[in-house]
Amino acid sequence: MLKQIFKDLLFHRRFLLAFGLLCPVYMGFFGSRLSTPTVAAIIGAFLYALVPLMVFSREDKFKAVGFSLSLPTTRREMLRSHYVLSWALMAALYLAASLMMIVMPGGKLGPAKVFSLQTILLTLAAMALIFAVLMPLFVRFGMAGLMVFLVVMQVLGVVFMLLRMAVGRSAISAVKALPRFVAAVLAALGPTGATAAVLVLLLAINVISLGISARLFARKEF
Repeated sequence: MLKQIFKDLLFHRRFLLAFGLLCPVYMGFFGSRLSTPTVAAIIGAFLYALVPLMVFSREDKFKAVGFSLSLPTTRREMLRSHYVLSWALMAALYLAASLMMIVMPGGKLGPAKVFSLQTILLTLAAMALIFAVLMPLFVRFGMAGLMVFLVVMQVLGVVFMLLRMAVGRSAISAVKALPRFVAAVLAALGPTGATAAVLVLLLAINVISLGISARLFARKEF
């Protein structure tokens, strides 16, 4: 697995370097202009998850997956290395962007808000959900998987808008379900219990996602 990770880092070093600099700077500036870290956590989670997914789509685009599979590895081991590398990249981008939010001139979010336990758990939860949903789509459709996801999100956005017109603001509360869930877990279990519960839940979600991706990847021909 480590050899596969090092290979990916070597082959995609220029891409990772470019986005590894641009993404934290953009999110640092954008997040520092917000008065609440909740929006920055959710939008940032999408960007942090997108970068490692694009690494996988680049391999598919340049027909490098077949070469990788010609090496002494299995498809499942290759996918496991992608999941491990993806979480390492997402964690690094999240940490760098959070630091940029704090040091960015004119920022409204201080360290207490950016690195509060609720914000950290919310960002991790959002990253896990987004990555777990998108990774099987990228495995099956490549970069077009992102288009599938965006189309579904647009359709859901229209549905929520129509529901809001029909029943008021109650439908919009579904959008806030994740932040409220994290806050409720913190209130019920305390910092230590909430951290353990969220991490176990996120691990379970990623294990399910890996299983789905492995089945899709096993059927794919190169």
